[in-house]
Amino acid sequence: MCQCQTGWTGNNCEIDVDECLVGPCQNGGTCQNTLASYTCLCENGFTGGNCEIDVNECLTSPCQFGGTCINTVGSYLCQCPPGRSGINCVGDVDDCLSRPCQNGATCVNEIGSYSCICLTGFTGQQCESDINECSQSPCLNGGTCINSVGSFSF
Repeated sequence: MCQCQTGWTGNNCEIDVDECLVGPCQNGGTCQNTLASYTCLCENGFTGGNCEIDVNECLTSPCQFGGTCINTVGSYLCQCPPGRSGINCVGDVDDCLSRPCQNGATCVNEIGSYSCICLTGFTGQQCESDINECSQSPCLNGGTCINSVGSFSF
């Protein structure tokens, strides 16, 4: 009678035991049987002989532009600063989607911000203020100026 070493079975220890049958690989790892042993091929985010160790992806600082990394099981999340989005905070939020510019102004998206191109007669960061065209006395020879929204009349 033969007393077999670990990984072998049969009358003469001639049969390789398939260790993968008991499912030793954790967290979605794929088991590959080898002679008298096995190997686990781990999914991204896991390591260890049986894929039992969660990798802390935040150690590599994947979040860009001041984003804060939060390690999760098998992955990570980035909390992005204002104006940034995406997996690693590399995307720019289109700040014009909220339509911040007023009075018909054109919004120009910038990285982490926006600017407004005001129509004639308006001013302010969001073109929210009507310019009083009469404050400069455009009327000559005693004419009366009447200010209106975005313009003036005589």
